[in-house]
Amino acid sequence: MKTMKQVILLLFALLMALSAVACEDPSEEPEASGTDTEASVSSSDTSGVTEEKKPPLFDPEIEHKIIMDVSARGIFVVDLNKSGDHPEDWSVEEGIIWEWATTDAKNSKMGNVSVTMDSTRLRYSPYYGCDVVVFCGSGGWVGIVSYETKELLFEDKPGNGPHSAELLPNGDLILACSGNSNTDNGCILYYPLSAGAKKPSSTVSLKSAHGVCYDPQQDVVWALGNREIIAIDVYGEGTMDARITAVNGMEVSLPSGGGHDLSPAYGYPGKYWVSTSKTVYVFDSVNGTVSATDLQANQYTKASVKGMAYFPDGTMVQTAHDQGGTGTYRSSLFRIIYPTMSSGRVKKRIIEDVMIPHAKDCHTYKVSVFTKDYQ
Repeated sequence: MKTMKQVILLLFALLMALSAVACEDPSEEPEASGTDTEASVSSSDTSGVTEEKKPPLFDPEIEHKIIMDVSARGIFVVDLNKSGDHPEDWSVEEGIIWEWATTDAKNSKMGNVSVTMDSTRLRYSPYYGCDVVVFCGSGGWVGIVSYETKELLFEDKPGNGPHSAELLPNGDLILACSGNSNTDNGCILYYPLSAGAKKPSSTVSLKSAHGVCYDPQQDVVWALGNREIIAIDVYGEGTMDARITAVNGMEVSLPSGGGHDLSPAYGYPGKYWVSTSKTVYVFDSVNGTVSATDLQANQYTKASVKGMAYFPDGTMVQTAHDQGGTGTYRSSLFRIIYPTMSSGRVKKRIIEDVMIPHAKDCHTYKVSVFTKDYQ
């Protein structure tokens, strides 16, 4: 028989237990295992929950600006860092910081100047004393425009399909002309503008010439043809009689034909990107080699790339023909390749089909890095 003291202790314990139950929050549920918790979170209502902010598509600490021809509009300069934070909201239109239309060429003596363009670059001209945009179009027009005032400073209509234009450090102009449908007529034209010339003074034959780039390290111009890259040297620079010639022993054969674009690999002096009908390569001008693996070229590969803009961080913007373009060479879309970390290794992520501005009535051919630097 329990004593009175034992009874009192049992009643006290019972009262304490009832009090603890009454203080519990009825909305709380028993804690489950980790797997069950994850499942309940993923299936629960997430309204009002702030999603983790996605990193920007381009490193904001690195400048990513391109210059491009836009067939029906003229020339655009686009700041990619202002074009959106990630792929799903990326828009070239948002990043346009400068444009020039062929209709702005009010002082043109060429008559109809609504010629679709094929090449655009920013350079400094000591002859004109300002930053300029040099451009050309396979319809036969070549010109130089002041970047600041947008005044047309120089123009000519050499014919023969100008596909690429380069301005040398002294202000002279050099063109790659493909010959258009007659590729055997392809050539490199030289204008000694620094001497006041308005017409070419010299020519070097190069079948289906499509690209020219000045190399400050070796002081030559690299010219891209159908299946080769040749070096061009200038004699009598600064005079009306200046001449160009191909340098013997510096030519390099391409692994595949249909050479189309030659552009600097910025951040890697002496290296250039080369596109053909088949793929893309890296041309090492110091060693005289063409590689499909240098600078991870195999991660940028695509057939019939018409233009390439490569930045020091490994980002590349490409143009290639698509069904929305015109003819067999223009595009209404960009292809963007940029570096990303995966399992501790740097890999390239590719974004296809980025619409260019006003894609319904505009198409682009080549794209270049917007910089006055040659390398």
